[in-house]
Amino acid sequence: MKHPSKKQFLYAIKAFSDPLPVEEWLNRPGVPKAILGSDEQLARRYFLELVGRYRKLLDQAYSMECVKWLGAQTAFLNAKNAALGRENRFIDDERIVQLLQEAVEARRGITRASHILFGSEASISITWRLQDVFDKQASSREMKWLILVLGALYEYFHVPKAVPHYLSTRKRIRTLVATIEKGLEAQDKLFSTPIHGEGLWFQKAVQSAEPSSAVVLAKMDVQVALKRICQGTLPIFRDDDKSNERLLIYRLWLANKLVFGKPNRHVVQMLMQLEGVASVSEAAIRKTVSGFKNELVERNYHYYSNLVAHTRSSIIGR
Repeated sequence: MKHPSKKQFLYAIKAFSDPLPVEEWLNRPGVPKAILGSDEQLARRYFLELVGRYRKLLDQAYSMECVKWLGAQTAFLNAKNAALGRENRFIDDERIVQLLQEAVEARRGITRASHILFGSEASISITWRLQDVFDKQASSREMKWLILVLGALYEYFHVPKAVPHYLSTRKRIRTLVATIEKGLEAQDKLFSTPIHGEGLWFQKAVQSAEPSSAVVLAKMDVQVALKRICQGTLPIFRDDDKSNERLLIYRLWLANKLVFGKPNRHVVQMLMQLEGVASVSEAAIRKTVSGFKNELVERNYHYYSNLVAHTRSSIIGR
């Protein structure tokens, strides 16, 4: 079974991550008045319509070739069951409607006074609150996990020079960091240089340039930032015939860690058995994963949003 194309991966990730067009729905005639009015049944009917749109978009996402390719493989189904267990893919419609009603109620005191406020700041606030229900509460952990797994496989199959790129970037970053650190060290030496017999102009110049407390604090901020930058590089340290597999193991490990809060090594092992992935022994996977135990997951919180942003920009640029 041939793995999906680059385009199929990108469009599948986009399908799952695209926001529901709530603003477009809110701008329809009658919708603002209905959801802000006192007729709860009318509001509920409109909310159910919005939930229906959400379900339709998800059905389209799950029907994409890339997702069907995964779903046809025992390795993936076993991994998904091991990761998610009996967890429901979605919360039920009535619960979503309740969350939407609560989101509107939170702004009702401001917006009920005048429906004319729609299109202004009040409209933006309600749009954001309704969107937040779908992005953070209605969507399941399965969806985020699936996006991260798809992203890992996309990189593995379609970014063959990922590891050399990361290693080159790490080297360049460390060179730049070393240059900045030398500059900070030179600054310290300058301000601590004793003055013996030099001209008065030099002494005054050094004294007038002596760093203020703000500069000292700024230097500390720079040092903290430099440390974070160095920590932000991937824990892949060499380029060899298994480096792409080690990067894939890391991405799959990260998917589980970010979504479930635990590495789920057995899930990673199952996913490494997917069609097209080079064979890696369980012992090698176990050893590789053990090397991530001190990995700072906090530094990867933006990986998900960066993956989504990269996917959208790649499609737009096609």
